[in-house]
Amino acid sequence: MISENLLFHCVGELNISKAKNINARCPKDDIVNWLSLKIGNHRYSFVYKIMFPQDAQYNFPFEVRMSFLMPEKIVELAKNNEKYVVYRGEEIIGYAKILSRIQS
Repeated sequence: MISENLLFHCVGELNISKAKNINARCPKDDIVNWLSLKIGNHRYSFVYKIMFPQDAQYNFPFEVRMSFLMPEKIVELAKNNEKYVVYRGEEIIGYAKILSRIQS
């Protein structure tokens, strides 16, 4: 998982289903935590860290910290508490909400 030593930009909520090509039983078992969020016509890559891994389940919302590749664009475009489509590669796997920004 890519989440060590990252600067996290947002507190968010993910509600995702299990991607077709993985064998994980729950989100904490998935070794890939690099997804993309669609805002308008563009996708923005992010890495997430599950805040309460023991409680996270597929198809139920769970709290995460999010680190974006282009954080300045997310601050400019994303609105708190609005749902955005989440992709794993080309597969739509659910949605994300940005709950709040983390001050750096």
